[in-house]
Amino acid sequence: MTTETYNFSFPDLGILPSDIELLSGFTPGSSPHPFPDMINDELTEVENIINITVGYRKFTDLAIDINKRSIRIDDQIFHPGKYAIKQFINATSAAIFVCTAGPEISALATKKRAKGDQLAGYIIDIIGNVIVEKSVEKLRMGFEETTRKGGLYISSSFSPGYCDWDLTEQHKLFSLLPNEFCGIKLSPSSLMDPVKSLSGIFCTVPDFYKPENPCIRCRDNRCLYGKLRRLKKSQK
Repeated sequence: MTTETYNFSFPDLGILPSDIELLSGFTPGSSPHPFPDMINDELTEVENIINITVGYRKFTDLAIDINKRSIRIDDQIFHPGKYAIKQFINATSAAIFVCTAGPEISALATKKRAKGDQLAGYIIDIIGNVIVEKSVEKLRMGFEETTRKGGLYISSSFSPGYCDWDLTEQHKLFSLLPNEFCGIKLSPSSLMDPVKSLSGIFCTVPDFYKPENPCIRCRDNRCLYGKLRRLKKSQK
């Protein structure tokens, strides 16, 4: 069992204004005034306050049950949904990860709203979401670079609350991690504190395939991420 933590700087993530526009529902480069200037201003302000921490614990004691759409990791059994199980087939190890942008970004958004600047608060919230997603992808790609040398590949990452994975299984996931790992606390209702945090699983698999983001095929019209990723694919 291997446990690691990292701190990423804001420039490490390569976040662009277009990333914020896309998650705000605009085609990159087409957001109306005052969005472009505000996005740039808030990106600069956020860069100076965030504290990005990412960590993972790697497990080799696991088993996949395709029929039950479940994965056992150590002494916990998860049901992450049909999209995840398809990518976890023949997995040789699993990494449970968490990532947080820290409490400062949510505090800044709250401060902006308290002063009556609702739009700035909204943009900062979006930036926080982009930060944790980019951080997890950077972690995953680092794994991929290492594992490919041994002929292994990395699945997409999956998180409780998305892709048919019940949010309540967050407690099982955190039970396999050190207490308050990366400074993240879990509430009885399975919500993380700091708010701008993300957790989940990705696996190493022996067979080559091109990982597909499950949002492309998902038809949950309540999920903004799925809508935006399907839109992005259709524009290519």
